[in-house]
Amino acid sequence: MRILVYGAGVLGCNLANNLYHGKKDVTLLARGVWAKQLKKNGLHMKKTFHMRESVSRVPVITQLEPNDCYDVIFVVVRYTQLDGVMEDLQANGTKNIVFVGNNIRPAHYASLFPEKKIMFAFALSAGHREPARVVSLDLKKITIGQLKNTPSNETLIGRIFAGTGYRVVYEPNMEDYLLCHAAFVLPAAFACYYTDGDLRKLKGNAAYLNRVLDANIEGYRAIERAGHAILPASDMDYESITYRKTCLRFFRLMCATGLGKLCASDHAMNAVDEMDALNRDMKAFFDETGAVYPVWRMLERDIRKYLIKNTDTKPRLGDVQETALIPLAIRANETERKTARIHDNKAVAIIRELDVDTEKLDRFFSHEGVIARTVMFDEAVKKLLRKYPDAVCVNIGCGLDDRFTRVDNGKVQWFHVDLADSIEMRKHFFHETEREHMLAADILRAGWTEQIPKNKVVIVIAEGLFMYFSKEQVQTVLNSITGSFDRGFLLVELMHPKMMNEKKHDTVKNTSAKFGWGTVTGRDLLPLDAKLILINERSFWEEMKKYSLIGKIGSVVAGKLNNRLAVYRWQ
Repeated sequence: MRILVYGAGVLGCNLANNLYHGKKDVTLLARGVWAKQLKKNGLHMKKTFHMRESVSRVPVITQLEPNDCYDVIFVVVRYTQLDGVMEDLQANGTKNIVFVGNNIRPAHYASLFPEKKIMFAFALSAGHREPARVVSLDLKKITIGQLKNTPSNETLIGRIFAGTGYRVVYEPNMEDYLLCHAAFVLPAAFACYYTDGDLRKLKGNAAYLNRVLDANIEGYRAIERAGHAILPASDMDYESITYRKTCLRFFRLMCATGLGKLCASDHAMNAVDEMDALNRDMKAFFDETGAVYPVWRMLERDIRKYLIKNTDTKPRLGDVQETALIPLAIRANETERKTARIHDNKAVAIIRELDVDTEKLDRFFSHEGVIARTVMFDEAVKKLLRKYPDAVCVNIGCGLDDRFTRVDNGKVQWFHVDLADSIEMRKHFFHETEREHMLAADILRAGWTEQIPKNKVVIVIAEGLFMYFSKEQVQTVLNSITGSFDRGFLLVELMHPKMMNEKKHDTVKNTSAKFGWGTVTGRDLLPLDAKLILINERSFWEEMKKYSLIGKIGSVVAGKLNNRLAVYRWQ
């Protein structure tokens, strides 16, 4: 069989070397100075625990041409380099391709080659490359197979590795295997960065090593709850004391000997970009499946100087828009509670991505108020959508709210409206669809409604917004809404004038925002726009009193002072 190893890093060189000594017709694709070194002097390998350095005269090429024909190509490049080699592989006629190494998106890469047999593998070897040789620890074990529910390649795999001395483990579900592998490897990589590459610093640090294991278990838990298998099967009992003891012994061995440098830190320190990308995609998987992973996040936070680049380019919000982080943080923290009253996985993901310290943004009264208003606004919108399923919803001052996901009836057209900086930030985390749109606009200026359909009932949501406007500005917005749409409903949060002291507010005081105009009753808006009719007005206490003694007491002694949801209509 003609075999090409595409990539001449440590893993690629180990694989090519082993195939060469197994009498296989193997070629190695290398680039740059390293390719010249290999062509001139051969592949020099120094294996750990071996006294001698071996030399293999593996044929070397520097480019894969479309007509180059091989029985199988092993693609052994870093996870971050995969996209860069796709064009070469797609243009080439070879039918059997094996991607070797870390990979959290194997199904995606397999989908790029519908006419080919795609396999995935992970080889147990590690080390580093020096100017003239590769120094490695090679266990000559490889786990290899294809995606679940695709035709078996076990016979082909047996032919490839026959006579090479490899211990081949055939795995018919490589997607789940690679997910589990990443859940184990990444916390170990965090430990490497935490010690700046010297794992010996963790010798005797049982607390940190237990956190590394806890993060691994969080990953396994998320994978299993998302419907994937835990692989290898020996790790299935990952919640057991036996699993914990076995892993801790392994971690201690790595930290007490040179094994950690060979197996983990050499690669981690030389492949920060790969670990960063793997971590990014692993977190995306966690967030998409609603996983909770606080220990993982804690370990990541300790080594952000390695994984997070260009932190000064994070989007910035204006003073009032900055308050959007308050309900976001509260909804995220509530979602992670065991007895959560709302679920907003998107808020959790955004807070994690922005690395927001939620302590100053999430205090008791603000927390209870935000949860109450979220529940009440959601219920009010759902009620209107049951009556007007084809309505257009316009969420003004939307910030990073994900109400659309919580109330979507499959028909509503939704417009998220906010100032340009808020929409710019929103676009980092949300995507527009056929029914969900983002509109950067100043609602105090004429013309902001031009892009919104006018031929249907409109439901305008103004949550956590009007209290930052003056009376005149509120009137401008109301007149703009009723003047642009023939009929509709307005759901608005109102604040009592006696509560409008941002310096005494438990969370707004930690921002630069200033309160504007307050109302004693929802009827105070009626003189500002003759078309408005007040349907009902409800204090947030109605929801808050369901969950705490303070809520019950507050509803009695301070019933008129809490914020309210007022619902209006016009036609």
